[in-house]
Amino acid sequence: MTSEEEYVSTRREDMLKTNADPEEDVEWTGEWPTYATLPEHMRPGAKRYVEEGKRPGGFLDAVLCNNLALAHRLADSDNRYILHVYAEWMYNDIPASCWGSRQIVFSWIQKGGMNG
Repeated sequence: MTSEEEYVSTRREDMLKTNADPEEDVEWTGEWPTYATLPEHMRPGAKRYVEEGKRPGGFLDAVLCNNLALAHRLADSDNRYILHVYAEWMYNDIPASCWGSRQIVFSWIQKGGMNG
């Protein structure tokens, strides 16, 4: 299996776990970071944070800061049961330098994200 096939296969499995359409957004584009595994309504905010350093909403902020209890409390009904998807997304699909603690998130915002 090529790396492209592995990528598509993994994304398909992740999207099935999130009840997303497995035929949508799974084609390898060669671009990184990716947002395809996140629920559709979360993708714009995640993209703005990662690429432009825009402060995310409360739930995503808690996720990025590694605050599981707060993230669970702030999660909507779509996100409450898929926190593991966010953990996989952070680990696999975005720069490690943009998540992990409050200070890291603050620094990322100050920097202006990947485009800063």
